[in-house]
Amino acid sequence: MDPFHGIVKEEEFDFAGGAADGYSPSSWGSSPSSWGSSPSSWAGDGALAELPRPMDGLGEACPTPFLNKTYEVVDDHSTDTIVSWGVAGNTFVVWDAHAFSMVLLPRYFKHSNFSSFVRQLNTVQEG
Repeated sequence: MDPFHGIVKEEEFDFAGGAADGYSPSSWGSSPSSWGSSPSSWAGDGALAELPRPMDGLGEACPTPFLNKTYEVVDDHSTDTIVSWGVAGNTFVVWDAHAFSMVLLPRYFKHSNFSSFVRQLNTVQEG
């Protein structure tokens, strides 16, 4: 037994002479040649529409949010008594781990656990 019997309606079309419903293709509206099938008519003003381009740098590697936030914390001169750049400028030093975890970590991250911050920092690979 067919469970779809009586639900699906089939129609037959005869594109040469007309459809099974009695309407001919000429009554369906304008012909395809008048639909504006040329690209110049798609722009509306006769000019070719500019194709969308990928965003610049979309495929490039960028710093993770963790690294961006860490940079913000270290680069903020108002926090230099807690954390600051090293002498060469390519490292940073946490001068007060307690203040760093209780004040700065919750401001920039969803936690105040210094060990979690160090663990995540250790997973960063040089690029």
